Amino acid sequence: MGMPFNQIFIKFAKRKIMDIHAEKLELVRLILDTDSPGILASVKRILFKADFWDNLSQSPKDEIIAGITEVNEGETIGYEQ
Repeated sequence: MGMPFNQIFIKFAKRKIMDIHAEKLELVRLILDTDSPGILASVKRILFKADFWDNLSQSPKDEIIAGITEVNEGETIGYEQ
């Protein structure tokens, strides 16, 4: 019989964590090796980018909330209609 599921899951999870850790280390190395202010600025923009919701004015937020409410209440029109 094969390996128990919990052992398979633990093995997979450890490998995934190690893969992510290796990716992070590689990114850190690349950042440390660069002398390009443009690359550093781009990384900062990506890492510190605000959620789009925070940049919307109240009017679009209200429209989005109203649309979500309509969908939740079943007030939709099918594609075929």
